[in-house]
Amino acid sequence: MKQERRLKLSIYSKIVFVFLLVIVPICTMSLVINQKGMKSVKGELSKQLEVGVQNFMETFANELASMSKHQQEFILDKDLMNISFGGTMIKPYEMSQRMLYIEEKLGMIQDSSTLIRNVSAYIPILDRDISTLGNVSTLPAEEYDMVMKAARSSASKVVEWQGRLFIVLPYPSLALYDLDPSYALSIELGVDTLKQELSQFTKYGNGGYVLWNDEQSWSVTSEQDSQLVDAIQASLRTKHNGHTLSGVYPYRYNKTDYIVVHQYVPGSDMTLAVYVPEEEVLGQLSVYGNWFWIISILSVFVILFFSAWIYRQIHRPMSQLVRSLRKVENGVLEKMPVTRRADEFSYLYTQFNSMVDQLNVLIHQVYEQRIRSQSSELKQLQSQINPHFLYNTYFTLYRLAKIHDIDKVILFCEYLGNYFQYITRTGAESVSIEMELQHSRAYTDIQGIRFSERIAVSFNEFPAEMAELKVPQLFLQPILENAYNHGLENMLSAGKINVTLKSTELFHQIIVEDNGQELSEEVIEELRNKLRYRGDALETTGLINVHRRIQLFYGNGSGIELKRSELGGLQVTVHISRSAV
Repeated sequence: MKQERRLKLSIYSKIVFVFLLVIVPICTMSLVINQKGMKSVKGELSKQLEVGVQNFMETFANELASMSKHQQEFILDKDLMNISFGGTMIKPYEMSQRMLYIEEKLGMIQDSSTLIRNVSAYIPILDRDISTLGNVSTLPAEEYDMVMKAARSSASKVVEWQGRLFIVLPYPSLALYDLDPSYALSIELGVDTLKQELSQFTKYGNGGYVLWNDEQSWSVTSEQDSQLVDAIQASLRTKHNGHTLSGVYPYRYNKTDYIVVHQYVPGSDMTLAVYVPEEEVLGQLSVYGNWFWIISILSVFVILFFSAWIYRQIHRPMSQLVRSLRKVENGVLEKMPVTRRADEFSYLYTQFNSMVDQLNVLIHQVYEQRIRSQSSELKQLQSQINPHFLYNTYFTLYRLAKIHDIDKVILFCEYLGNYFQYITRTGAESVSIEMELQHSRAYTDIQGIRFSERIAVSFNEFPAEMAELKVPQLFLQPILENAYNHGLENMLSAGKINVTLKSTELFHQIIVEDNGQELSEEVIEELRNKLRYRGDALETTGLINVHRRIQLFYGNGSGIELKRSELGGLQVTVHISRSAV
């Protein structure tokens, strides 16, 4: 069994298999190298991002710690305490001097970090706010109340109000004493400056960052897709609950793969996450990967093309010779075209053509004689149709003229003119089905006058599949004539003839049926027997004539079938094999 299967493998398949056996390992190695390169670049970039995130968070945490330290050192400043507790008891000049000293010291705190936007001292008793931005101004009550409320449980931590970030230290501490503070120090972080520092992580077009604090519910983002940011935050909260505080992990969102680098600082409850699309990270390597697949596909086409060329040079001539031998086996004696190629196949082709010539010499006369005989028989059968119709038409014309029905004589002559125009216009053995139907309608118009409208004839529209069908000329008229003469001739009224055309998977069918009542089952069976008889002595008229013509024209697989019609009369079905068309 294995040996038989091996023999069934064609030369072309073997050539393709050998080429693929060589090319596939090379392509596989190239793919592996490219994948390893992509993995290496991805790992290196992830490491760089991870180091960058760790350094930023460490620096940011140190900056915040330094700010808190400056606050704690300044919270007990004697000038600040004197004006806060002395209030209106201090003289205006001394008050101004002390406020200037306080403003200078606040400026020193601001200069300690580029992340500080403003440093303020809130003094409720004086209803004053000493700020590095606006000098001394009226205490902003709303800002003060909201910041104090947020700082009540989070002194020296970053709190948020209206998109601004503050570090607030009240005195005395709200955590120790349930009293309103005498004064408070506030450091406002520059959000724009912080974003500028974080912009180092946005050099990839669709990448971004998010820095947030869950306890205080604030965040700073790169203003990218908010839904993506929310999804990354939710994913990282799950990881933090699982005690994964930092690292790199892949994340997929909306069919896009991202590299997410995150760092969580437990002490300040802050998290920084940086996300970068993999396609932008891998960039050129992804292009190389695409080129690899393009080259691989082209390689397959090259293999198929080269294998086909070898197939053409070796296997195709042999296949052509085998096909020609099969044609000879089926009775088709055709020579093979001999090219100028000087090889073994040229020798085989020449010898094959010599064999075909010899066979043609042996059978040519017998074969042509048979064809001439069939053609002569077909023409003889066709010529037998015309007299059948002429018998009745001239008699009808005579009858109309005798009763001086001039209008019907004129109409009848017009119908006859159309009828004979069709017969004399073409001498071809075959016509289109459309022309044959037009002629049949002309015939039924003539018969309509003959039978004085006692018989109604209907034609359906033929299917599109039959539009190009060629049929023997005048094959339909004898079937209609049979319906008139043998099925409906004695009916005084309500005679019907239906002509239906349809196509099945195997045959084109033309169905003619009538509602005559005179035809018995014995007569139908006798007609069937005559159709089955293939001798030469039988008279070939009427339905038998049509049956013989159809078989001569399309082959023995075609012909007519007779059975009882649903209308009550005879149904004649002309079967035309679609394989013979």
